[in-house]
Amino acid sequence: LEIAFQSMIVGTGNYAWINFIGALPCLALLDDGILRFFFPMASIQAAAEAARVAEVGLSNVPVDSACKRFRGVCGRCVRRLDKLLLGVGAICLAFCHAGKSLDPLLELFSPAPWIHNYDPWFFMNSQGVFGFINKHRVELVLEVQKQGQWIPLDFQCLPGSVARRPCLLSPYHSRLDWQTWIETTASLEQLYEQKASGQTYINHTPQFVESIMRRLLAGDRVTAALLAVPPDLFEPEPPEGITLQYFSYTFSKDASRPADWWTREPLTEKVGFGRNHAESPENIADSEPGRRSLLLSSALAFGLLVDELWRPSLKQIEATGGKNKCITEAAHGSRCGARVVLSLACVVPLAAWTLAWLEGKHPQLATLMPGVTDVG
Repeated sequence: LEIAFQSMIVGTGNYAWINFIGALPCLALLDDGILRFFFPMASIQAAAEAARVAEVGLSNVPVDSACKRFRGVCGRCVRRLDKLLLGVGAICLAFCHAGKSLDPLLELFSPAPWIHNYDPWFFMNSQGVFGFINKHRVELVLEVQKQGQWIPLDFQCLPGSVARRPCLLSPYHSRLDWQTWIETTASLEQLYEQKASGQTYINHTPQFVESIMRRLLAGDRVTAALLAVPPDLFEPEPPEGITLQYFSYTFSKDASRPADWWTREPLTEKVGFGRNHAESPENIADSEPGRRSLLLSSALAFGLLVDELWRPSLKQIEATGGKNKCITEAAHGSRCGARVVLSLACVVPLAAWTLAWLEGKHPQLATLMPGVTDVG
């Protein structure tokens, strides 16, 4: 049920890896009876045979008779104690979850639900990407002037050009799009409902947007890579000017313009800068070379490391099973799903850590968007 809910959110919104991380622990709850449907029958039978051979091999180890009797008595006591503790623990956990779920459930069915419930022991917490849905889409649109012509400058995935199809970005996380959405669409809806003046929108423009505009005028290719820029934006020279303007976007219902996905109405006049407002060159630094290649290489290397950590257990199966190559390969195949899950769980934090380390050495993005590290 949790995986189904998370999949529905992934299909209807771009919330980066949040929903994937939320669904990943659920895979650990699937037992062999469910996972067997994802593997061929030959592999299942071979893995079961390998487990049986391993168990027989261990049972043939000679054991002293007194030790065997002692182990039998202790084994029965331990098994009974285990069942008792398991039953008591399950009942206590069920009552604990039921009690701690009461406040989140009441909040869920309240007139204005929000994420207010946090348990310091993490038994039960409120979960939600956002506790509200915007009724109006207020978007910030950029345009650049090249050789006397104004060219739309779209973000990676935010609405811009009316003919641009909405994109599915998840699980990739465009932090510039995210931060812009947080500080415009998600924050300025009340201005739209209050029918605020155009200058009010301009006054609420995020500071990092002005920094982006100045850097683009200076020909900063690192900043340009954060946007869906035209290939020839800086050829033969940087833009002559750049403007921003706020629009109200709705999905298009105009049958006469079938190519348009959006209909937009201007909320402000254009406001912008000329080349004389470009960022000073000494304030612009080049990005770390090979940044994406390093991230990919780190993720691949760690995945290979995780893969290697599984090999000792497979070698033990091979040795116990009389070095049956077929059995060993089948057991290896039956573990592929778990290895993939473990690899993903390890690679994602590693990539995030590497990215944070690179940005610590080169704070270009952090200075461009203050506070974006917390959002990311």
